Amino acid sequence: MAVNDRKKGLKRNLKAEYKQLKSDKNDLLLMIAEAELPELVGTMLDTLIYDYLGDDVSYFVEKIARFHLEFEYIHPFCDGNGRMSRVLINQKLANYGYPPVIIQNSGKHKEYFPYFAEYQNNRKLNDFDSHLALALIESLYKRIVYLKGNEISQYAKGQSRSLTTLLDSAKRQTIPAFRLQQTWNIGKEII
Repeated sequence: MAVNDRKKGLKRNLKAEYKQLKSDKNDLLLMIAEAELPELVGTMLDTLIYDYLGDDVSYFVEKIARFHLEFEYIHPFCDGNGRMSRVLINQKLANYGYPPVIIQNSGKHKEYFPYFAEYQNNRKLNDFDSHLALALIESLYKRIVYLKGNEISQYAKGQSRSLTTLLDSAKRQTIPAFRLQQTWNIGKEII
């Protein structure tokens, strides 16, 4: 049986369950995909790994992003799927020689979780690879400027650009800035 035929068969045997989670700040639609037959989870994971290892065409960030979203879609554990899949992101980045990334807790509800529902609906990355790439760039900047870094608010005092402009550039990662305990920092000599 071809891999695509097996995938289609597995997908037909999946049902999606939506649960509404209430939080202080947001209502979050959390997608939990559960296999109808638990014995399919192993085959689904095998297919995921086979597809990941066999993909010699996609850029590494795209491969890792797709792996992450598909792992979350399979949802092989009762608890800890998110933590495990983020560990797997960092393990895969390390295999390519890159530092680990941090998915910030403060932005998970608005900037991270919506990708899962989008992936569930249309099986497309919908810029999650860009989100992951920005997190990787921030991680690299952090290592580059960590020893000589300043809080960006202090750095802005001697610059022609406003603090708001610098913070916006930091968030888009168009300047070498990184967050340390929710405070943006930047290297003095970089800009």
